Amino acid sequence: MTSLALDDEEHSRTDYVATGTRAFVSGGLGSAVAAGTVGAIGGSEVPLLGNAVGFIIGFGGYFLVDALTGEQVERGVRNHLEGPSSGGR
Repeated sequence: MTSLALDDEEHSRTDYVATGTRAFVSGGLGSAVAAGTVGAIGGSEVPLLGNAVGFIIGFGGYFLVDALTGEQVERGVRNHLEGPSSGGR
C-alpha cells in the first residue's frame, strides 16, 4: 500500500483495499504457519531458536501464502468492490 501511495500514478480506493486485504490475508496465514511450526519445533523450551525459526518461517510463510492465494484474494476484493460487470479492473 505504501508503494501505491508513493508512486506517481493515481490509485482508486479499490486498489488500496484490494492490496491491503491481500497483504492482511497473506500475513495472517503466514503468521499462523510460523506459530504452529515454532510450537511444534521447540516452543518455549528453546526461546532464542524458536524466535529465529519463527521469524524465518513467518517471513517465508508470507511469501508462500501470497504466491498461492494473493492473486485470488486481490481479484475477489476487486470484483466485490467494483461489481461483476467491471471485469475486476
